Amino acid sequence: MHGNIASFILECPKKVTNRLSVKKFFMPIFLVIVLLATGGVSWGAQNSLPGDTLYPIKIEVNERVNSWAAITDESEAKLASKLALRRIEEAEELLSKDEFNVESKEKIEARFETHTAKMEEKIAKLEEKNKLSEAAEINSNFEASLRAHEQILVKLASKSGKSKDDAVSVTMLVDLKTKDSAENQSRIEAKIRASSGPDAKSAAEGKMKSVENKIKEVKKYIENKKEDLDSETTLEAEAKIKIAENLITEGRADLGAEKFADAFAKFQRASKIAQEAKLLVEAKVELDVDVSVGNISVDIDDDLDEIEEELRDDDDDDDDNNVETEISAKIRNDKADLRVKFEDGDVRLSGKLTRSTPCIEWDVKTITSKDKPPSEVTFDIASKSGAEICVQVLGKPEEVDIRIPASQTANIKVILEGEVIFSGKLQ
Repeated sequence: MHGNIASFILECPKKVTNRLSVKKFFMPIFLVIVLLATGGVSWGAQNSLPGDTLYPIKIEVNERVNSWAAITDESEAKLASKLALRRIEEAEELLSKDEFNVESKEKIEARFETHTAKMEEKIAKLEEKNKLSEAAEINSNFEASLRAHEQILVKLASKSGKSKDDAVSVTMLVDLKTKDSAENQSRIEAKIRASSGPDAKSAAEGKMKSVENKIKEVKKYIENKKEDLDSETTLEAEAKIKIAENLITEGRADLGAEKFADAFAKFQRASKIAQEAKLLVEAKVELDVDVSVGNISVDIDDDLDEIEEELRDDDDDDDDNNVETEISAKIRNDKADLRVKFEDGDVRLSGKLTRSTPCIEWDVKTITSKDKPPSEVTFDIASKSGAEICVQVLGKPEEVDIRIPASQTANIKVILEGEVIFSGKLQ
């Protein structure tokens, strides 16, 4: 019975589409009728995974209904982002069951790339229409989500058996798209900073209302999930919400001073941090995986290298000392893409710092404890302007590479413009 229904559902929309290509508004009505007629089949397909009997209905019917409801560039971009992330969530669920294989990997990767391309296309159209706030919001949420999924995939891959090599492939794809998304965000935000007048004020005020609603939503979500969380996850999520609320307060002050670009940037950052709070709770509740998104994240590249090494020789486990000396931490946020690493007796801070304009320069001061070798190392990073007047375009990222002799077990702190973005030991 289910097989006949599935066949009917998958065939009829295609035929109707060919006949009524000019009158697309009939399609959603048709599909809703089909969904009502098939009762629980479509509902049951919603949680299906690649390889399940009902999965084609989830893809070809349920998601098609959603696509017909998305009629603007903004709604289409949001839907494409949602579907791209849903494909990654499917990969994670299969990985958690050690049922991720070549066939499911290829299908998930292909669909993920299709959805991502669609999202990027619609975001570009929003930019063309000067709807920069909407474009920034969608892209920022997508980037934050991908960063969390990177960590989830790496951790699941490290625990999996036969699925490990396929997991590496999809994780590397997610990592690539994360970097693309970060570049897109820098471009969009540079356009926002260059805007002025009523448009800039309107964008900042709209962003403030949006992020205030988002924080309310996330706080309610955290509260509802508290029974399923450990105290550490709860505290981290609530701390992020507090940071986001402080940023809103600062942004309101900028609005009052008519610093609209600065206000928008603070509201955008608050929105991203609120999204990160929700993501770390979701990861813990849905997959029992601890992630740290935003300021501090695991070094995905190093972890993938380690997993691939395990695939080459699963029985080789006597290189523990070498692994310890190469442990590093990756620090990523909207201003920095840095790595802290212990190397040849030194603590090394390297990577890139973004520049909102070509005139911005970064100054890195180092502070160490007096013991030998130092057991405490602090990198204090602050920006300074090289000119009083500067063209409002995005400057090229500034490279940093600093080494400080230190103990291998030193406590390390990285401060960026007064905010601690990393604190702890590398092992």
